[in-house]
Amino acid sequence: MEKIFTRLYTGSDGESHFGEIKITLDVDPRDPGLLRSELMKATNILFVETKVSHPAIGWHNAPRRQFVVLLEGREEIEIGDGTKRQFGPAMFYW
Repeated sequence: MEKIFTRLYTGSDGESHFGEIKITLDVDPRDPGLLRSELMKATNILFVETKVSHPAIGWHNAPRRQFVVLLEGREEIEIGDGTKRQFGPAMFYW
């Protein structure tokens, strides 16, 4: 099974863009009730929780490649050409 997730990246034009990343999930041979991807290499992991809504954050480059997973609430992201997308729980961008 293939899952498609939103990717947010800076293009060679210096502008932010939306793209897609496809991740293949296969049945776990040890537990047929689970689907899993191949391992991805990670150097560090950091968890952040906000208790209240925070004001809009202006345009910026992320300091590193990040997976962002929303557990609750919604977030709207606008890219360089003015396109906006909303993200909710279980949707993530990279």
